[in-house]
Amino acid sequence: MKFVKNQHLVILDVETTGVKAGVDKVIELYMLKIFNDEVVDEYYSKFNPQIEIPLFISNLTGIYPWHVENSPKIDNEIEKIKNFVDDSVIIGHNLRFDLSFLNYELNKKKL
Repeated sequence: MKFVKNQHLVILDVETTGVKAGVDKVIELYMLKIFNDEVVDEYYSKFNPQIEIPLFISNLTGIYPWHVENSPKIDNEIEKIKNFVDDSVIIGHNLRFDLSFLNYELNKKKL
């Protein structure tokens, strides 16, 4: 991506239990960090949402309750996530949706 030089880019994708941040939960997060056309870091985790994953969502994402039962809670990873994106330009598909969930989790930590 020649139009962005000397700036970290983070490509992210989030999978959730539904469509409403604050009610539904993040069950998977992948982030890829790029600097000047080179991959420099990546982050991946599934999360235990501590709520039921609807069968529709499991069929859509391929993530079933047994995939996340021993995974960390996102609360335990939120500082790593925050540090990973830090001063990066964030890009992704349906980014407003994904960021609504991450921003909810970040702001929840401040309370």
